[in-house]
Amino acid sequence: VKDLSRLGRDHIQVDMFREVEFPQMGVRLIAVADNYDGANLTHSANSMAQVKGLFNEWHAAEASIKVRDVFQAKRAAGQYIAKVPLGYKRNPLDKHKLVVDEEAADVVRHIFDLAVAGKGYEHIAKILANEKIKRPTAQTGCKPKKPYSSPYDWQYTAVRTILNNPTYLGHTVQGKYTTVSYKVKKVVKIPQEQWICVENTHE
Repeated sequence: VKDLSRLGRDHIQVDMFREVEFPQMGVRLIAVADNYDGANLTHSANSMAQVKGLFNEWHAAEASIKVRDVFQAKRAAGQYIAKVPLGYKRNPLDKHKLVVDEEAADVVRHIFDLAVAGKGYEHIAKILANEKIKRPTAQTGCKPKKPYSSPYDWQYTAVRTILNNPTYLGHTVQGKYTTVSYKVKKVVKIPQEQWICVENTHE
């Protein structure tokens, strides 16, 4: 590798490979810029590699914090940085603003009309499927999380999401979820009182 950071920035994992896994497998690790050669490793070189591993991880942690801060500032300013919901598209003049996508918006209006008429989530989903209206992922071209047999196979959860989405009130609500850390990519839900809501940002 060019340097040890190219192998990884998690110093615990890198040290495990460097000091245990690679020697057991007979793998010779060379990091050119760090002047590191696993075949001719001195005590001082190993200690320096450990120190550089800590700095590499610190750099990754700092970058993660800066990126999170930038995203939080954009959210607080009402800039839309999330996935665009059905019925909207990004403003071609400002990608952080939403404008109505009239063709898709007709589907959203239809869903709300059915809800006002007293139809439940599952009933609405069946009506949309029978009317051969494509589900949201099929309309936007996004790859669905689960494989479906038909582009018209609406799920009640999709209907529920639309009917409960404050975006359709003209508000930008973001910051509902986050990851545990830059190392742990598990997604966790943030308490509602900590969500970032900016009202009247779009039609």
